[in-house]
Amino acid sequence: MDNSKRIIKRIVAVLIIIVSLFSCSREETLPLWMIGNWQTQVGDYHVTENWQLTNGKLVGNTVWKNKQTQFEEKSTISVVDNALKLRIVLGKRDVVFRANSSNADTLVFKNNSNDFPKRICYTLRSKNKLIAWIENHPNDPNKITFSHKRIVHSEH
Repeated sequence: MDNSKRIIKRIVAVLIIIVSLFSCSREETLPLWMIGNWQTQVGDYHVTENWQLTNGKLVGNTVWKNKQTQFEEKSTISVVDNALKLRIVLGKRDVVFRANSSNADTLVFKNNSNDFPKRICYTLRSKNKLIAWIENHPNDPNKITFSHKRIVHSEH
């Protein structure tokens, strides 16, 4: 009986390790460097973007605001079928992009069936600077670049 208990304990320990590795590796494929509050200026729009890790995926909220208008964009980056997917919802529009390249600080999402943009790219330039751009192809003359700065909240 002692031997069977030892075997069962080892099996349970191995299963716990496997489950832990699976859950960690799933989050490690996400661009966790995007987590935080970011801001930029685009024309007369003040843009704030917030990314949080929620239930194993990155959830983003972007607010575009000027003196007359405000609108929100909801985004999710998740692992689906072993690939990173970016889903953007703006009003009734819902578009999904698939990551076609990534490394430690750069991520490129692509959806060739979308009119514009076909590519959404993010790169972390420093701890407090995130560059994002939208385009249809590399060197696109219609490329729009967003230079975000991290919003650091101080404790009072």
